[in-house]
Amino acid sequence: MGLVLTTMDNELPLRSLTIHLSKENQSPESLIENSEGITTKTVVVGRRTNCLLFIKQSVAKPPSWASFFEPYVTAGDFGLVSTASAVLLVPVYK
Repeated sequence: MGLVLTTMDNELPLRSLTIHLSKENQSPESLIENSEGITTKTVVVGRRTNCLLFIKQSVAKPPSWASFFEPYVTAGDFGLVSTASAVLLVPVYK
C-alpha cells in the first residue's frame, strides 16, 4: 500500500510530479511547444481554481533502448511502448 495523504474530505494517494515555473503574464499558448495534435481540457483543482490540461496522445513504437541489442534482437521483438504526455497549467494568485 502506498502513502496516502488524508484531507478533511478525501484520501489522496501521493503522486510524483515534475513542476516547472513560468514567468508572469505568459499566455498558455506560449508555454506549449507545437500544439498540433494536443487536446485541451479545463480541470478544477481545489474546488475553485480553473486550470488548463494539455494532453498529447503518443504513438506506440519500439523502446528507444532496443537498438542497443542489435543485431542480436530486432527492436520489434521488444514490442511497442508509449507514454502519456500532459501539462497542467495552474494559475498562481498573489
